[in-house]
Amino acid sequence: MRLDFNRITNQQTREIRSSTVIAFLFTGQKVGFIHTITGIGHRYGYGVVANDHDAVLVTGVVPPKAVEEARQLSGFKYANW
Repeated sequence: MRLDFNRITNQQTREIRSSTVIAFLFTGQKVGFIHTITGIGHRYGYGVVANDHDAVLVTGVVPPKAVEEARQLSGFKYANW
């Protein structure tokens, strides 16, 4: 995907729109990571009580291997637990 904000002539408008798009993409990465953490819980021995798309409530402990797998599967390599 390529987004070209240089066609927007007003600098302030260009900055607002580019920051909005960046926030939207980042939110999508977070949602993908949380969704993956939710989906693999049964394999790692923790239970998911609630998934709010940008946060998850679990019973037990999410092990580092599960976090690493969720990073790989979701593509959110900078996610931290």
